[in-house]
Amino acid sequence: NRFLTYVGIIVILFGLVVVSVVARHMTKSIYRLSDLSEKMSGLDFDVKYEAEKRDPEEIRVLGNSMNNMSKKVRQVAGNYVLILVGTAVMALAIQCIYDRVGLVTGGFTGLTIVIRSLTKSVIEGGIPLWFTNIVLNIPVFLYSYIKFGRKFVGRTLIATLMLSVWLYIIPGVDLSGDDYLLAALFGGVFTGVGMG
Repeated sequence: NRFLTYVGIIVILFGLVVVSVVARHMTKSIYRLSDLSEKMSGLDFDVKYEAEKRDPEEIRVLGNSMNNMSKKVRQVAGNYVLILVGTAVMALAIQCIYDRVGLVTGGFTGLTIVIRSLTKSVIEGGIPLWFTNIVLNIPVFLYSYIKFGRKFVGRTLIATLMLSVWLYIIPGVDLSGDDYLLAALFGGVFTGVGMG
């Protein structure tokens, strides 16, 4: 009876040691993933999970998923930064070049310039470009949302709203010096860079 008690105690102690070693190894991997997550939440997307030989398969899968998420978040953030900068450059061309000399571009942007020009006699300064841009785009976005869904409309909606915000923020300074040739040239360059 005593023999079985001693064997039982030894087996329990051995089991505790094995569980402790395995748990320490598992928690080490989890702490590494936690540190990785903390760095990513601080917008450091250069950090990557690198698997160690002893990492369990579940930890490897989670680590690889975090690497993929980091890559996608970086791409999406980069796209939105480009949209922000591109719409600012386009708004600069519209507000400070095309509108100042009365050049009309194609699409809703050109229509906003025409509407502003036509309403100058009714409203001081005419209807603002940013306001007309939003109003003209609302029906198009509603139709696109119904027809094609949210994912299709997402970035375009952000770009349109940002263009309107920039048109509101950027002051109307004449950058072309009332020269139609310079306005067409610089406006085309700025618009091309903004769209690109």
